[in-house]
Amino acid sequence: MNLRVFGAHRDDALGVPELTFETIVQLQDALDAIQSGTLKSNGIYPVSYTVSERVQLLAEPKWLQKWKPTYPELNVSKKSD
Repeated sequence: MNLRVFGAHRDDALGVPELTFETIVQLQDALDAIQSGTLKSNGIYPVSYTVSERVQLLAEPKWLQKWKPTYPELNVSKKSD
């Protein structure tokens, strides 16, 4: 799939950070692993999770994370394997 994804924050490269569809897949996998407790974090507050070589996700510590959707009607079902 040829999809251009522009990141919200720039890394150390010049210009707008451009990622790929693979980054979106890696993010979904990382979120699933964070929720299940299999992806470990670094730091105290905020904690940092490695999504890919270029992407770090800053988040609340495990004990402050809320996985229940605020708007359940917008909840997307889990991807099928």
